[in-house]
Amino acid sequence: MSGRMYGMVGWEEFSCNRSDILNKFDLAKAKTKSRKVKVEHGNVVEAAVREWLESYLPKKYGVTSGFIIPDFVELSDPYNLGHFDIIIYDILESPILWVDDNDDKSELGKARAIPAQYVKSVYEVKSNLTAQTGKDVIKKLCELNLMHKFLPEHFSCGAIFIELQEKNINKAAILESFQSSQLPYKFWGGIVLRCSEDTDLIGNIFLSKAPVDELQVKTTTPLIIAGEDMNVVQGVPSGDVVIGPGFGAKATVGPDRKYHFNRSYTAVSHGENYTVNLSWATDNFVTFAIDLIGRLEGKQPMTGESPKYLFGQVFDKLILKSDAEIK
Repeated sequence: MSGRMYGMVGWEEFSCNRSDILNKFDLAKAKTKSRKVKVEHGNVVEAAVREWLESYLPKKYGVTSGFIIPDFVELSDPYNLGHFDIIIYDILESPILWVDDNDDKSELGKARAIPAQYVKSVYEVKSNLTAQTGKDVIKKLCELNLMHKFLPEHFSCGAIFIELQEKNINKAAILESFQSSQLPYKFWGGIVLRCSEDTDLIGNIFLSKAPVDELQVKTTTPLIIAGEDMNVVQGVPSGDVVIGPGFGAKATVGPDRKYHFNRSYTAVSHGENYTVNLSWATDNFVTFAIDLIGRLEGKQPMTGESPKYLFGQVFDKLILKSDAEIK
């Protein structure tokens, strides 16, 4: 983590959760570099994400990979038991219908069959954010549409991508791959844990309503701009924050009654029914973690509902320029 950031008590320690996942991914990838078939790093990173979630979430939630079992009577027969990377479920109430072993021999690596009514959230994990993996996530999570009647009211699903490789930052097709005629049931988007363009930034993928007058606008590229190049500055001595076109800033009022800021850059892809946004900021990992609990408890972040939890907030040290220079 660079000196461009500061935050609430414990922000660096909490951010180490992301670093731990990435370190395990990098080590597994290095070990399989010379192998013809490279799948081990994918298994390792799925296990790493499950391990973090299991340690982070309140104990009333269980974390597993495995199968979601609806009431088969109302579905086509035979029902295809699709395997999901991460299932978050009500561990206090849910029975475990059966357990399968897989390549990950840890307890968290076992594939469990969970009744649909106890499944709170589902995530698919992909090593890289590409046009193909974007399509794969949408296709896989659309399997949930067959059982939406059996899922609980506050269910949600999304994707976790480990990295956007630098060679892909100018590929508009990546965001366009999320423009589907059919979206997964209660799909909100996902997170991208890293891009080598700026390893301090985390990507947040989310969907919003497409403005009619922007339907013909092309997908924004590049998909990421390094934080040091984000055109967000603070005037001296006024303290005014000036934001350049295409960038953004989130202001948070702290206990000190002062404003603390996060810069962001957002690439967008406009479709007929909705817009896909990929926003990069230093605080997106902790925001994802807080919003995840909110979604599990029925609070939807995009509606502006206040989160119940507040911890580990990260803020940017804005570039300072004289008021005269800004004007």
